[in-house]
Amino acid sequence: ISYVERVTDGKKFRLIAHPNGSSKMPQKNSFLIYPRTRRMAVGHIAVITDVDQNYVYIAEQNHEFHYWSTDYARRAPIIVT
Repeated sequence: ISYVERVTDGKKFRLIAHPNGSSKMPQKNSFLIYPRTRRMAVGHIAVITDVDQNYVYIAEQNHEFHYWSTDYARRAPIIVT
């Protein structure tokens, strides 16, 4: 995915890819874009809602359907290489 488009006015916003394993730390309000797999036929997209020293906090729908008890769906560990 090279850009996203705002629905209300069609304005396009360019995306910059930082693949897993890069030296750049994740940032709040960034997207996580998952490729197509057998399990996710069209891929998946999520938003990083927060970042701390150890985790990224992720907001997403249509993945591991469950109620959010906080302001994020799940968290994933940050692994710095």
